Amino acid sequence: MQENLHELPDVVKLAIELGVPEVHLQRLVYFGDGAKLDDEVTAIAEQSLHASLQALQARLIVECEALARTSDVKFSASGATTPGESLEVKGAHPWRGCYRPWTLMYITATGNALPCCIAPFAVADYEQIMLGNVFTNSLEQVWNGPRYQDLRSAVLSEAPSPWPCQHCGVRWSL
Repeated sequence: MQENLHELPDVVKLAIELGVPEVHLQRLVYFGDGAKLDDEVTAIAEQSLHASLQALQARLIVECEALARTSDVKFSASGATTPGESLEVKGAHPWRGCYRPWTLMYITATGNALPCCIAPFAVADYEQIMLGNVFTNSLEQVWNGPRYQDLRSAVLSEAPSPWPCQHCGVRWSL
């Protein structure tokens, strides 16, 4: 959020002090009054950094990256990118910049593999976003299975956003 971004260098300094291995800048996910993600409750332009990054905010991110380089702390951001890259507008197909389908699995306590942490809130039909279950199939079977392959193909295509990416945070926030 813009209102507390100025505290970010102190977070990195504290991580260095405590020996924390990584500071990860995660996208703001705002749920309003508990509503599902949609443009009415998530597009909070006043608090978003997306498409409104100003010089002070850019300077703070550069400062944090420099602080992290003086230590063993990794400074990363959503989408397996650097914080600066995470702020870049990705054009008409912003989900194409997402590395998640190739780099990580989001697994729930019940073993369901989902595209990311936002996906459960982006659709009404939970079954449609399930990519498999690691309690019923091996991790390798889920990772290489048809649902993951379909998601990867959809993310790379020129088609409208894939089913779980319709309310992706790259459209409205850091």
